Amino acid sequence: MIYGAVVRIAGKLPLLVDLREMPAPTDLAVLCTNVRTRDGKQPQYIEDPQAWFLIPIHEITLIEFPAGSMEPAAGMPAERNGHAASVGANDVMVVEQPPDSELLESDEDLLARIRQL
Repeated sequence: MIYGAVVRIAGKLPLLVDLREMPAPTDLAVLCTNVRTRDGKQPQYIEDPQAWFLIPIHEITLIEFPAGSMEPAAGMPAERNGHAASVGANDVMVVEQPPDSELLESDEDLLARIRQL
């Protein structure tokens, strides 16, 4: 289960939803429940907040998965090296960020190249 995913629908305010699983590239719709606005209120057009909803994928512009919103796979730690693990339907992907010193060095190199132009 993925809790608190942000679904952005074209031309509408973002919605917070809970998803049963990560959407696959071949899905035509996203199955979700616990649909609410970002401030936690129930949208006016929803009668039963505990119902499951199908949102057509062609209306969705972006799905955001906040850190900590995904359950870890069985036997897998929720975090690795201080970074949250992202668990998909069939795979495990860990997103790691380089240390701050590496980020600073790459910025300095970029600035040096820009100054040379």
